[in-house]
Amino acid sequence: MSSFQKLLEFSTNSMKPLTKEKVKALHFVRYQWDRQLQQIEMKYYDKEFLQAFNWTPDDFDMTVVGPRKCIGHFQDSYYYPCLRHSSVTDFPQCYKCVSYSIPILKCIFEPICWGDKCPDSICNQPHQVYLAFFNTIPKIGMTSEQRLKLRLYEQGADAFSIIATVPNRFSARALERNISVVLQMKESYDPEVILRTFTREIDKKVIEEKYSLIYTSIKDRFDLKCSKLHYVDVYPLDLPLRSMPILRPTLGLHNGKFVGIKGKFLIYESKGLNALRLNDMLGQYMVLNSS
Repeated sequence: MSSFQKLLEFSTNSMKPLTKEKVKALHFVRYQWDRQLQQIEMKYYDKEFLQAFNWTPDDFDMTVVGPRKCIGHFQDSYYYPCLRHSSVTDFPQCYKCVSYSIPILKCIFEPICWGDKCPDSICNQPHQVYLAFFNTIPKIGMTSEQRLKLRLYEQGADAFSIIATVPNRFSARALERNISVVLQMKESYDPEVILRTFTREIDKKVIEEKYSLIYTSIKDRFDLKCSKLHYVDVYPLDLPLRSMPILRPTLGLHNGKFVGIKGKFLIYESKGLNALRLNDMLGQYMVLNSS
């Protein structure tokens, strides 16, 4: 019986197997840029040891299964699993676990106040609206000032410019949305659009030409002065790739040779290049078939 078949007989409510033979499901709970190590940090939670461990893929063989459960939260260097074992969908944390940083879950995407309803949360901290380039493709974004570089690295940006620093999350989202509408600039792209850029050399000439046009438009339309353009070259992935990786469904079998990581994409070799979305992995369970 394969590990995937075993896991179908696995009770996700009690976290105990229904068969005599145990199957160890490891909860994927973090993918984040590590400031000190200057690399992507990935962690899974092992219920047997009540501890989160680093995951370093090399030649790997695993099956990813659901249902997706809340990843809990990290505070300083400590990990706290979700005591409710809440099921989650679009966002990997439940309302209780996310409340340690943002009291109202919906405010992550669409803030509902100026920060006055939750004065001690991230909503009331300075935020930055930024212009990011994925090779030559521009997008508009916003994040808290203290997380700017982390956010850019986690998205896989190749260059960026700070458009404005504002007092809170509500103001940042309003400006981001306004610039997006007025300049017809996207806030996000389909994964395949970003993966296609992995097959080309970074074209700084085109990036700088587009930056110059956007700089002028933002100055004229919004009376804001973008910062100079900064390039990012920190990713553990040698580019360009020989071909566009095939985006694989998160759930299911993944085995092959680890190639590298750029932003939210883990690239591996298995009868060609494949991509796995790390942000979609959050909250899912891994069964390491080789263990």
